[in-house]
Order: sequence, then structure tokens, then C-alpha cells
Amino acid sequence: MSAAQRQADQGSDWMSTAKSVAQTVGIFMFINFAIKQVTGGVQQQKQAENAPVPTVVAGTGQQPSASSYSAIPNMIMPLWQQNTSMDINMYVSPSFVMPALSHMPAESLVLQERNYHYGD
Repeated sequence: MSAAQRQADQGSDWMSTAKSVAQTVGIFMFINFAIKQVTGGVQQQKQAENAPVPTVVAGTGQQPSASSYSAIPNMIMPLWQQNTSMDINMYVSPSFVMPALSHMPAESLVLQERNYHYGD
């Protein structure tokens, strides 16, 4: 193979790589544009960073009716009040279908915490 032919092959390899990268980036940008046109784009809700956490109606686990629903959570609402004692049992299941905890084998228990104080 002559030196001129090797240089031509190297030049075409570089050009084919650049062409492939440009096509990939172009396809990515086109698909993103098309998805934004179909779905209406991302609409972000404005919320203050230091807004108070919504409270829970005692005993029901439900938010008061004055709060508004958002599919995208901005804050995590606690289920328990501060300084609440609880027991935590964490199991590992070999299946996606979770059986009743009373039927779980003892060796699947990976964490057992008694008298844990929420808020510590």
C-alpha cells in the first residue's frame, strides 16, 4: 500500500467518524425537539425554598383540604410527628410480589430496629 493511499484512508476514517458523530447529535436534538412539541415541554412550578412543610391531619395520614396536589413532589411530608417512637423491620424478598410479613422467612429480615425515635 502506498503512502498516498494510507493518508487517503486515514482521512476518510476521520471524516466518517465526524459524520457519524454529527448525525447522532442531530438525531438526538431532533428527537428532543419533537418530544417537547408533543408533550408541551417542561413546566416547572415556582415554590419558595424555605416554604413550610404541610401538616398531616392527626390519625388520618391525609393532608388538609386546603393544600394543592402536585404529581412532582417539592418537599417530603413526614408521616409521623417529631419524637415519635417506632419499630422498623426491613425485609428482602426474592420476588416482586411481596408476601404477608407474617409469612416471611426469618433469614429475609435484614434490619430490625426497636424503639427508634423519629427526629433523632
